[in-house]
Amino acid sequence: MIISRAWHWSTKCIVIMLFFLTGCGIETLPVASQNGVVAQPPATTRPRPPIASNVSAALQPVPLPTALTVVQATPTQDVPVPVGPASQGARASTLVPTKQVSCPDATGPITAPIVFGEGQGLMMVQPTDQHVVPVVKEPENVTEPENVWAHDPVWSPDGTTLAFTLSQPTVDPDLAWLQVGMVCGLDRATGKGRVLERGTTPLESVEVGAWEPSGHALLGTVHQPQLDAQKNYVSDNIAVIRYDLLTHQRQTLVADAASPVLSPDGKHLLCLHVDATSYAVSLMVSGPDGHAPQTLLPNTVDFASIVAPQWSPDAKSIVFTASGGPTQGHSQTPLDRSWLDTLLGVSVVAAHGLPADVWLIGADGKGLRRLTNKGLDDPRAAWSPNGRQIAFTTGAAGGIWLMDLANLQMRQISEQGHYGGIAWLAH
Repeated sequence: MIISRAWHWSTKCIVIMLFFLTGCGIETLPVASQNGVVAQPPATTRPRPPIASNVSAALQPVPLPTALTVVQATPTQDVPVPVGPASQGARASTLVPTKQVSCPDATGPITAPIVFGEGQGLMMVQPTDQHVVPVVKEPENVTEPENVWAHDPVWSPDGTTLAFTLSQPTVDPDLAWLQVGMVCGLDRATGKGRVLERGTTPLESVEVGAWEPSGHALLGTVHQPQLDAQKNYVSDNIAVIRYDLLTHQRQTLVADAASPVLSPDGKHLLCLHVDATSYAVSLMVSGPDGHAPQTLLPNTVDFASIVAPQWSPDAKSIVFTASGGPTQGHSQTPLDRSWLDTLLGVSVVAAHGLPADVWLIGADGKGLRRLTNKGLDDPRAAWSPNGRQIAFTTGAAGGIWLMDLANLQMRQISEQGHYGGIAWLAH
């Protein structure tokens, strides 16, 4: 899929042609899959971790499994995954990576409350200024550092640990396109990094979603790609899991689901349910163990994709990213653009999927509201501790913005911040 920037009026091309003596052109941007499954990207495109969203028709209520599956996971240790040669004729799903990047340390104590993805690393910033400081730098001493990515930070309830997903490709040259994630943790006071959770099979990817209020367990998404004998991608099994950091037990809470978030009081689980056949995505809410699921958004709301839902601090509202949806919404001027883009009339378009915006809905499924109307590229949002503001990334446009929810006024606090999620410390 290739997304092109369209120049709206040919007369503008003539102006630029005379000004620069270069003529008109069209810029094309590589697009990564946003299908909730792992797709093989072009060799020139930096792989991104799988995103649990997809183009879908109208959302339909989908019954979810109610039984819990408990497995004994391997205790997390700050050591690489055991290695060993694959036996001749072995199935692709049994291949073992021969090398794996360990969870990194931070550059030092994490002193700012807002942490976000930038490049292959994480950055931090205060909400009151634009002084951006690296938290996790881009990897060093790695053969292909552009393929190792720290993303989706999540603060622990007590604010002592920052969890995030570290994605990297498998070492098997035939599966170099396949990203495998593990969950890392950084001590806020010292910056020391450690492994919190990793896959139980060589190709299984684990992505952090949220902490339990107690801080003793993590919720996450597990991706297990299914390959044929020739190592071609066939499908992707995904599920929402709970991982106990004390007992190292893993529970499968919801099958065919992703992006889990518990309400601050721990009474409600929010996640995205992905239909295994149509890949339609529904925003679902249930009990904390996945029981009694309900569709939060009515099936008359035609969202093409839904990503990264987040509970408000008082558990009364949910902010999320979505493409499509109702056309009504608060109209805003576009984010600041260069003088050249303004002269050309270039619209903000998605480099990695459909244009998206940040939305708000009540925990009861009422009061659906568009917060931005900018056609952003995979934006992500986080709540302020008092619930009066959100901070959000803008994807290809770049930058971190704060929005006052009372009047939807915005201000930019960083020119950095593209992809990789965002978290705001609650304390």
